[in-house]
Amino acid sequence: MNDVIFEDKKIILKDEDYFNIAGSLDCGQAFRWNPDGDKMKGVVKCVPVTVYRQDKDVVIEGCGREFYEDFLKNYFDLDFDYTGLIETYSYDERIKSGAEFAYGLRMLNQEKFETLISFIISANNNVKRIKGIIERICTAYGSEVDRGVFAFPTAEQLKDVKEADYSVLGAGYRAAYLEATVKSINDGYDLDALCKLDYFGARKEIQKLKGVGPKVADCILLYSFGFRSAFPVDVWIKRIMEQLYFDGKETPKKVIEEFSKENFGENAGVLQLFLFNYARKISLTN
Repeated sequence: MNDVIFEDKKIILKDEDYFNIAGSLDCGQAFRWNPDGDKMKGVVKCVPVTVYRQDKDVVIEGCGREFYEDFLKNYFDLDFDYTGLIETYSYDERIKSGAEFAYGLRMLNQEKFETLISFIISANNNVKRIKGIIERICTAYGSEVDRGVFAFPTAEQLKDVKEADYSVLGAGYRAAYLEATVKSINDGYDLDALCKLDYFGARKEIQKLKGVGPKVADCILLYSFGFRSAFPVDVWIKRIMEQLYFDGKETPKKVIEEFSKENFGENAGVLQLFLFNYARKISLTN
């Protein structure tokens, strides 16, 4: 971690080489970031934030030191040694090449309830549509934190929202899941308690919520709960892993999950980001 300069509503990460801003914020990990020229604008835990590169530095506008140290530093995963991880797996040309192709890619550590709802919406969906649904939910039920900019609503703010209301906002069949899951949270389901479990226990427990299957559970656990060994297997990752590690043969998702645990260990979810980008590099995702 390099020097950090704190100014009024501005944070400067000096000589921060390892931060691919657009790649990290607009790659399907989170859905409230959008490009604005060479900047990325988003709302992080009720705070509108703008991130951009200025020469060798990374500039974060919109927040102060306290928010940065309490949340944003971890959100951007700034204490994690990515170069060390890449070096550890440099013997695997696929991981090494993917990391080079998407140099500076970071995994985000997001707010739990927002991540839960966002990835329920993400099921069988594309990023553009996911973003649209989430933005409409925020506009309809979230607090306005700047002119025309709304925070992600809390479970309390969504307590009276019904399936039909989510349907009007474009949630489709997921509308019923959203109503049921929000009700579970308001009835006392404790998301924070999942952090006290091991990965397998947390994965089993979170699937008790409506709309949370194995893949959605892994996304939530990876991008919000600190379970870096989670390895979400969707259609694309299944195809990529089959091509890269199973000689192109049809392979059950469970086998791929077990392979990731055995070969990629506690940082399997981070390495998956590099593998996806390696697949992009060699046009497997076309």
